[in-house]
Amino acid sequence: MWQHLTSDAGTEALLGEGARIGSKGAPWKAGDGSYGVVRSFHPMENVRVTWHPHDDGPLSMLDVQLHPDGEGTRVDVYHEGRGIVGDPRGDQQHWQDALGRLAGGLPG
Repeated sequence: MWQHLTSDAGTEALLGEGARIGSKGAPWKAGDGSYGVVRSFHPMENVRVTWHPHDDGPLSMLDVQLHPDGEGTRVDVYHEGRGIVGDPRGDQQHWQDALGRLAGGLPG
């Protein structure tokens, strides 16, 4: 899962088309205008990035954590800060959709 999450396809599924996660301190930007900086990068465990939904959007933090879960891996996403769409239910749906795209891109 870690390899998929940090691949171009996995990062785009989560953060948006064109987004790439680099090492700690590296900036990232997606084609939809969302952007941020990698705040922590712990291989096989978690990646934490600042996240702005667009060029003048509010700052928030996104923490993606991986946990062993039986034969697989559970991915938990924590979004801290002002919302993406100004509605907590909309924010939750945004990240559920992103996790669905991430899972959908896993090799079969």
